[in-house]
Amino acid sequence: MKTIATVLPVVLSARPDATPLPEEPKTLRRQAVAVVVGHMRRLADAFKIQAPDWATLTDVYADGLGDLPPDLLDLAMHRVTRQWSNGFRLPLPGEVRALIATELAEHRQTLAARQAEDTPHPPGRRLRPETRAEAAARHKARARAMGWME
Repeated sequence: MKTIATVLPVVLSARPDATPLPEEPKTLRRQAVAVVVGHMRRLADAFKIQAPDWATLTDVYADGLGDLPPDLLDLAMHRVTRQWSNGFRLPLPGEVRALIATELAEHRQTLAARQAEDTPHPPGRRLRPETRAEAAARHKARARAMGWME
């Protein structure tokens, strides 16, 4: 049985020079979603769940899960296998996402933090700490003069 964890090293090792291609992330995610659909198909076969059109389901799962990183897709399929209790239908993409909501939020925070570190500060007027203290004192004096503070 292929899992996302077994497919990715094979795909990555096929390119020994490891120079990224523009299409590589899309290809990896597409392959990861194909593994997810294969997993769903095995679940449907094992539990005799009727799926009318696998091509349409593949498109639906690709649209709903295609933006997830492959390691989270692998975790999602692991949780679907262990936690999915409805034996009459396959989980919807939103339900699969809900199983990894916490990990997805952490992943997005990590990406945002990395991006913030990599983004240079925009040029412009930045205040020195002394200037900030002076500005705060000036505002406090104005507030007292207007009777807003005692």
